[in-house]
Amino acid sequence: MRHVGAAPDQPTADGAHPFLADRATLLYDSLPLALTAVVVNGAILALVQRSVISQPLISLWFGTLLAITLLRLGLYHGFRHRGYTADATHWFKLFLIGVLGSGLIWGSSAYLLFPQDDPAHQLFVIFVVGGMSAGAVTTLAASFLALLFFLLPAMGPVIFRLYQLDAPLSDIMSAMLLLFLIMISIAARRSRTLIMESLQRRYQHQRTEAAMEHQAHHDSLTELPNRRLLVRRLEQEISRSRRHRYLAAVLFIDIDRFKTINDSLGHSVGDCLLREVALRLKRNVREEDTAARLGGDEFVIILSELGNNDTLVARKTQRLAEKIENLLSEPYEIEGHTLHVTPSIGIAMFPIDDADAEEVLKQSDIAMYRAKQLGRNTIQFYLPAMQQAAKKRLDIENELRDAVERGEMELYFQPQADAGGRMVGAETLLRWNHPQRGMISPADFIPVAEDTGTILILGEWVLQRACSQLKSWTEATAGQAPFTFPTLAVNVSPKQFRQQDFCQRIQNIIKQTGVDPQHLELELTEGMLIENIEDTAEKMEQLADLGVRLAIDDFGTGYSSLHYLTRLRLHRIKIDQSFVRDIPQVRRSEVIVETIIIMAKNLGLDVIAEGVETQAQLDFLKQRGCYTYQGYYFSKPLPREEFQRYFSSLGGT
Repeated sequence: MRHVGAAPDQPTADGAHPFLADRATLLYDSLPLALTAVVVNGAILALVQRSVISQPLISLWFGTLLAITLLRLGLYHGFRHRGYTADATHWFKLFLIGVLGSGLIWGSSAYLLFPQDDPAHQLFVIFVVGGMSAGAVTTLAASFLALLFFLLPAMGPVIFRLYQLDAPLSDIMSAMLLLFLIMISIAARRSRTLIMESLQRRYQHQRTEAAMEHQAHHDSLTELPNRRLLVRRLEQEISRSRRHRYLAAVLFIDIDRFKTINDSLGHSVGDCLLREVALRLKRNVREEDTAARLGGDEFVIILSELGNNDTLVARKTQRLAEKIENLLSEPYEIEGHTLHVTPSIGIAMFPIDDADAEEVLKQSDIAMYRAKQLGRNTIQFYLPAMQQAAKKRLDIENELRDAVERGEMELYFQPQADAGGRMVGAETLLRWNHPQRGMISPADFIPVAEDTGTILILGEWVLQRACSQLKSWTEATAGQAPFTFPTLAVNVSPKQFRQQDFCQRIQNIIKQTGVDPQHLELELTEGMLIENIEDTAEKMEQLADLGVRLAIDDFGTGYSSLHYLTRLRLHRIKIDQSFVRDIPQVRRSEVIVETIIIMAKNLGLDVIAEGVETQAQLDFLKQRGCYTYQGYYFSKPLPREEFQRYFSSLGGT
């Protein structure tokens, strides 16, 4: 619960104890429960009285009650978005108005819904209004004034209506209701005192803890995150960028000639300058980015999720750095001095190689010092990594288009095994055997192929070759009990899947190769499933009707939405190796893996874990009910000939 306490000497709207903002927060936090009770009891009262009160009158009363309730609900949402830091007195007055309106509509039931000659229905009105009044003691206990704003207009008309009735015991009942009103008011007053004292102690404890936490992770001068929090956030961003395969950047900022200002004008001016720099950074970074102060005149900005194209990301980062440079170079008016300073900015992109947070900060620091050496007020990338990455990508892009025609692409196959170590399938993997540079990692050329559209050529080639090979192996092992070649999985890229004639292409390949589609499994990523759910569902229906199996690859790294799992025709979920790698050492990964397994079973889906490399990982998965695996523990990806020898040793030809 967020809250802002009033100053101890601040007067409050009802003249009681201070901390008006705290009490307003408590009142608004209890409002959803109160409004629910209003609607439910109002509906019940309207339904019960329908047999003795005219329909137009019932509709008028209940419609007015709903209108007031909706207005109060709007106040609640407005307070949640703006009220915690806004004028507490303003929000408290609006709350009182809402309470008064609600009390008046309940009080009006003593005349609008009160039948003249039906004691049972009269008693029911009294019962409901009394119940709402008793309930208000709980929801409005934080303010005695708010409670009176409800009780008096709600119960006053009922008491007076009973007093007016010319019926036995009506005077006595009126007096008893008045006594009830007085008693619950006294009880509410006492309860309010106890509740508020307890809440104030709890709030003070929370504020103390929050202040200590803030001090431990924020710079006391600028209120920006300090080095400890910066490193933690940078580690998290590096992990996310690797998992989701996007680039991000760190901007290392140093204020040129700050020492001269500090020495000549004094530390107070220097501190004010640093606070102004921090304020400009906070106001102009994106919500998902982090601006921090390392110490002295050094600041760092983490730019998150910039994209996956090296060249485009570098350009975007350059533009953002130039914006920061211009922003910090504008004049500062501090204690009668007009100061002109400039920043030197070093940029390091990540993730590159295995650099951790400290290494990335070091790279950006080196780039910043290079900017200083070049005359200050400049921007420099960490050049060795950037130049190497840009050249490497350009070479790949130039040579990739003709790699298939030159015969440089190869298919590798990685076995998939069950708990007994028996092969139950395999995944097809594409490898580029470059004549000069040797094997090029798929992590290097697949993103380039996606960006340039070459992935369509590669994907078609892989499907053709994989299905032809699958046909050959299934024929060779047909009737050779107990071994028959199982399922062969093929990855499908998003661009490939989004082709309008993708299903027709798959059907043509199946027809051309003569492969049994029940042995073919297409692995799709979560991102492509979510992008256009209607188109995805239609295509998956067509593929499933062909007999092709469908699996989600790298499950858990994307959207992981139960919505699409229930709508799409899937057969298997593949747990991403990033989670498997961390078990059983990392508890969070254990929970994620276990949750995926349970969810898949409940949805009637097969589940396979990739990246299994140790006995401990295998044992954990077995114990949790996952019985199909893929990883180096069983076999690395093998060229066609080696893979054929592998499964032949298991009983295949």
